[in-house]
Amino acid sequence: MSKILFVIDKIELKYFEFNNLVTNFWLIKELLEIGNDVYITTMPNLYLKNNIAYAKSSKSYVENNNIFYQKNFSEIKINDFDLVLFRPDPPVDIDYINATYVFDFVNTKVINSPQTIRNFNEKLHSLYFKEYMTDCLVSSKWMKLSAF
Repeated sequence: MSKILFVIDKIELKYFEFNNLVTNFWLIKELLEIGNDVYITTMPNLYLKNNIAYAKSSKSYVENNNIFYQKNFSEIKINDFDLVLFRPDPPVDIDYINATYVFDFVNTKVINSPQTIRNFNEKLHSLYFKEYMTDCLVSSKWMKLSAF
């Protein structure tokens, strides 16, 4: 049995129970059904205290073939988990980037490594493979984009 942490979106937390349209629902449900302890948290609940990464998180559980979470959130060291799945969706905004920095202080195995997400932006990474791309422009300036 493993202790697993899912970092999910705030909106997903709002509709967590009965949300079988979301991939995380099925991942969490399966992990619970095979005997793991699965906790959930969101990016705003990640923080550092004295160089130690914490997640204010809640234990999830299966009941009547649906998943739920306990409404009380506990402060748990992220390194106390056996595995972390970093699953928030883009946009990769400043809150997202700040959440990735917390994981610079984590030694636990992390799936969807936040450092890699931060360092290899999915929208820009293809630029490293220019020989396979058409001409492109990356800019925040509408005039440049329009002219392109």
